[in-house]
Amino acid sequence: MSCSADIVLINPAPLRCSKREKAIRSERTRYRPIGLLTIAGHLLAHGYTPAIVDLQHEDLTSKSDFQRRLCDSASAPLLVGITVYTDTCQDALAIAMAVREVFPDTVIVLGGPHASFCFRELLVEGDQVDLVVRGEGESTIVEFLEYLSNPGSLDLSAIDGLAFRTHNGIACTRDRRRCTNLDCLPLPPHHLIADSAEADADRELVLMSSRGCPGRCIFCASRALSGNRYRSHSPERLISEILLTLDGAESANLSVLDDTFLVDHARLHRFCELLGQVGLRIKWTCRARVDSICDEIAELIAASGCWSVHIGVESGDDLVLAAIAKSTTVRAACEAIFVLKKHGIRPECSFIIGHHADSLASIERTVCFAKWVRDNRYGLSVVRICTPLPGTRLIEGEGEYGMRFLTRNWRDYDLLNVVFETPLFTAQDIKRAQYHFEVESVLDPSATLGFCDDSCDELRELLDGYANRIGAIALMGCGHESSL
Repeated sequence: MSCSADIVLINPAPLRCSKREKAIRSERTRYRPIGLLTIAGHLLAHGYTPAIVDLQHEDLTSKSDFQRRLCDSASAPLLVGITVYTDTCQDALAIAMAVREVFPDTVIVLGGPHASFCFRELLVEGDQVDLVVRGEGESTIVEFLEYLSNPGSLDLSAIDGLAFRTHNGIACTRDRRRCTNLDCLPLPPHHLIADSAEADADRELVLMSSRGCPGRCIFCASRALSGNRYRSHSPERLISEILLTLDGAESANLSVLDDTFLVDHARLHRFCELLGQVGLRIKWTCRARVDSICDEIAELIAASGCWSVHIGVESGDDLVLAAIAKSTTVRAACEAIFVLKKHGIRPECSFIIGHHADSLASIERTVCFAKWVRDNRYGLSVVRICTPLPGTRLIEGEGEYGMRFLTRNWRDYDLLNVVFETPLFTAQDIKRAQYHFEVESVLDPSATLGFCDDSCDELRELLDGYANRIGAIALMGCGHESSL
C-alpha cells in the first residue's frame, strides 16, 4: 500500500495477542467496521484520502506489526481516528500511545459509542489523545479538519460535537444535530478494507440502513446515542449500495445490521420489490424487534431471499420484560418464532440473564426458553449476560435498580462477564446458569439448572403448544426446517 493516506481510521483490538485469540475475537466481531466506512466515505467526498486499519480482523498480533501497518498506510497523516467501544477502550488508549510513537505530530482523535458517553474519562486517562468526537461524527470530523488547515479562521469551541482539554479542564461543545437525511451520506468505500483478513471471499455484504430507535429498553444505549427518531436510507439508496459493492457479481450474502430493519413496512415492501427487479441472487439476514414480525412481513421477506432474522427475546419472564421496558411478552416472542418458522426463516434468538429485575426463578425460565429453541432445532439460541453500558438507563440508575457493581474495568463489559449482583442473585448464580446452558445441557440434554424447576411449568405448557403448531406446519409442508 502506498503512503498516500492523510487520514487513518482504526478499529481497535489488543495489540498483543496470539493468533488463536485473534481468531476468536474476529469470529465474535465478524462484521466490517461499517461506522468507520461511513466516516471514510464522507472524508473521500470532501477531498481527503482515508485508510482503514481493522485490528479486529487483520493479521496483526503485536505492537510492531501494527506500527509497520500504520507506516504502510500513511507517511505523515493529518489525523488518526480511533473508534471506541466499551470493551475496547483500554485497547484504544494503548493504540493511541503506539500511534504517537510513530507519528509524534499527528492529531489523535477518539470517537464512537463509548467515547461519546465517557469522553471526560478518556481525555483524563489518554495523555496521547488530543480530542474526542461525540455522537455522529461525519460532519464533526470534516469541520475539525478544516480547523486544522486554517486554525485562525475557525474557533475550536464553535465546532459542535467535540470534547477537548483546556487550561480550565475538559471543554465540551454543543451537541451536534443528528443527520436527518441519511441518503446525503456518500456510499461506504468497502474497497478500503478489501485486502483485510475478513475480505469478502464469500461475497458477504453488510449494510447499516438506519439510525435511531423508538424502543426504550433500559439496557440498550442505541436511543441515547442515535436518538428516538427512526431515520433511514431510502430503498433506492440501499439497492445502489448493494450493486456498487457487488461490483458485477450476481449473487451474495447480505447482512443488514440495523437493530430494527423491519419496523418501516412501506420501506421494506419497496426494498424487496427493488431487490427482485434488479435480478440479483441475494440471500440476506436482518435484525428485528419481536413486535415487528407478522405473517405478512415474514412472507414478504422470505420471498425476497431472507433466510434468517435475529430477534431479541431477552427473557422468559413477562415481569422482567416489563421491568426492562422491552414492550413485549413471552407469548409474543413465541408467536414471532412460529411465524418465522412457518415461512422457512431461521429465528436467531438472543436471551439475557442477570437483568436487574431477575430472580433465580426468572433466570430458570429464560434458560428453559433458550434451550427449547436450541434443542428443538427451531433456530439459533444465544444467552448473554446483562451488561450496563455507558449511556444506558441501567448504568445511570445503579441505586434505583438495586445493583452492586463488582468491577469498573471496562474490558469486562463484553456481555460475557458478570459485572453486578443484586439481592436476588450472585455472580456465581449467573455463571452457573451460563455454564449450564453452554456446556452442561449440551452434553446432557436431560440436565436441569435446578434453581426453581417448578417455576417453568406454565412456560413449558406455552412452549409445548407452540411446538405442536410448528410441528403441524412441518407436516402440512407449509414451512421447512432452516439449517443451523
